[in-house]
Amino acid sequence: KYQNSVTQRYAPELRENFQELISRYQAYSKKLKSVYAQDWNAFVMSKAMLIVLQDYCHPDNLHTYKERKSGFVSICEDKMYRQAIERQQLLTFPLLKRTVCLLIRHRCFGLLCLITNVQNKMLKMGVSIR
Repeated sequence: KYQNSVTQRYAPELRENFQELISRYQAYSKKLKSVYAQDWNAFVMSKAMLIVLQDYCHPDNLHTYKERKSGFVSICEDKMYRQAIERQQLLTFPLLKRTVCLLIRHRCFGLLCLITNVQNKMLKMGVSIR
């Protein structure tokens, strides 16, 4: 039932799209960024989670594990994402997102891929995961 939902589809273009969105947002809100630092971290962290789960860890991604992990590491090392990953207060997210944040923070790429694969298999079997 959720198999074809936007939040479950393989989306290799996410990083470029979110990079453009974030760049525009930064330009627009440079003065407000310091006032709303935690909101900013949550915004960037949520984009990082989507990129990781819907591109690098997605079972429909045909790149090798090494190539996907390299992309994942590049997100973790990118200054903007790294700051959000390090600074995000995890209690602001629900438990599942908190877990994903922790796994990204600790660079547990294999575990993130495993979770994503299990989730997709459950969805294909019609088992609700929400």
